[in-house]
Amino acid sequence: MGERMDMQARKVISALKAGRAALSWSQDELAMRSGIALITIARMEAGRASPRLSTVGRLKQTLEQQGVRIIDDSPQGGFTLLVEGGALTQHPPGHASWAEGDRNAVSRRK
Repeated sequence: MGERMDMQARKVISALKAGRAALSWSQDELAMRSGIALITIARMEAGRASPRLSTVGRLKQTLEQQGVRIIDDSPQGGFTLLVEGGALTQHPPGHASWAEGDRNAVSRRK
């Protein structure tokens, strides 16, 4: 991998991190729910390790089970985070990162 992570890996990691944040989960919570080691998630999010395809699949599946879906390359070169209404009700009182509604989409271009 070397010092520099490729753009695709950074985009994937950014999307997974955004999904975790949308659920107000810590890295530890994501690790516990996905079965992926905490150190793997921490290194990945810090840009110190590129994730394996199987790791990305498990993390995406864990987020999707909670109502957070990542749509790759929408917009072109970026991703869209689709947060279903049920996922929004999981936030602690006073959490104001997401507006109310059935769905909220956040697009990010890298």
